[in-house]
Amino acid sequence: MTDHPDARPIRAALRRGLRGRQGTAIRYAPDLRREVAAFVRAREAEGLSRAAACRLLRLRYPTVQPWLRSDGRESRQFAARLRRVEIAAVSAAAPAAVLVTPSGLRVEGLDLEALARLLRLLP
Repeated sequence: MTDHPDARPIRAALRRGLRGRQGTAIRYAPDLRREVAAFVRAREAEGLSRAAACRLLRLRYPTVQPWLRSDGRESRQFAARLRRVEIAAVSAAAPAAVLVTPSGLRVEGLDLEALARLLRLLP
């Protein structure tokens, strides 16, 4: 994969952010995470996959993926799909009886009297 000129300064900032830490101890600054997210989106607009854009920065996509969500764009798109709901009060009616026969027949929605009549009719 060829190098991208915009990737070099970001890679340098990422190296400075390491400060000798490894693995899960690495915490990048929020402004650097936003810069990485913007870089990945710009390369995506050019037709590159997100994973390929991350490789230009020498990062793994699973590292960058939360940063892409947390910068607000994807969060707002997700929030737009949410709808306010109201919880209706549930009546305190007796629980419905369910009959399951040994052959697997399932009967629901009958009151106890109708269920008793059905049971008397079954062989």
